[in-house]
Amino acid sequence: KTSAASFIFLTCLAWYAKPLIGIINDAFPMFGSRRKSYLVFGGLLATAAMALTIVMPHQYGLLVAVLTVANVGFVIGSCSTGGLLVETAQTFSASGRLAGIRQSVQAVSFVISGLVSGYLASIAFGVTAGLCAALAFLIIPAALLVLREPYHPPQPLSAIKGQFRNLARAKTMWAAAGLTLLFYIAPGVSTVLFYRQQNVLHFSTEIQGLLTSTQYATSIATAIVYSFFSRRLTLRSLLLIGIFGAAITGAFYLFYDNLALAFLIDGLNGVGYTLAELAFMDLMARSTPVGSES
Repeated sequence: KTSAASFIFLTCLAWYAKPLIGIINDAFPMFGSRRKSYLVFGGLLATAAMALTIVMPHQYGLLVAVLTVANVGFVIGSCSTGGLLVETAQTFSASGRLAGIRQSVQAVSFVISGLVSGYLASIAFGVTAGLCAALAFLIIPAALLVLREPYHPPQPLSAIKGQFRNLARAKTMWAAAGLTLLFYIAPGVSTVLFYRQQNVLHFSTEIQGLLTSTQYATSIATAIVYSFFSRRLTLRSLLLIGIFGAAITGAFYLFYDNLALAFLIDGLNGVGYTLAELAFMDLMARSTPVGSES
């Protein structure tokens, strides 16, 4: 258990560097682009790393190194996508609606992956890794064919000072970040829940996948409802509803004792947690200073 937790922490360490990667994304256009080029580069990096796991020796240290590189690619793509979403939200004053659309698309992806992941965990590792590499590659043609943005000229190294100055003066953004930190700083139950499902309740990987899909299915419905109410309720009201909703539904995990309750509690948590996450994404999009979207 300790080794597995350490493996997840080390390979996902790149996500903690996301603010720095976002600053680089905003400050230094690549080939005249602040979004498309970084999406292509991140996709190439993630694809190459995932493909390498098919043929490399499956040793702990090597897998940590290669999957860390894969996550760097995913973080670059995530920063670029986030910047694009914030730019669009601010242009059309539609942060709540875009947050709902983003969450719905993400939740659909997780419903599919939840249904498939249990099966993939039971077959040859190379097949799973190959499928992940192929999916990571899809971001490249999508970015090249769909994304359009104006030309951004190259910037000197001093441009990064402007980014730090812009962020340092964004008092509203820092206040929003502090509030968001208080919500996300809780360690969560995902790792503990995984081992409870396997070691105590003896769920198969297929059942675990179905539980994940259930949670994200309710998340899709919640995101659609949020998109509707984001134009009718104040952001303060949405934040209060989301925070209390996440706290209440999270407390139900105290009663996570059988399969029926597992499906019910995971489904309810998909509602409560999504309400809070959407409200915080809405808040951050509104408070982000222009020019520092990623």
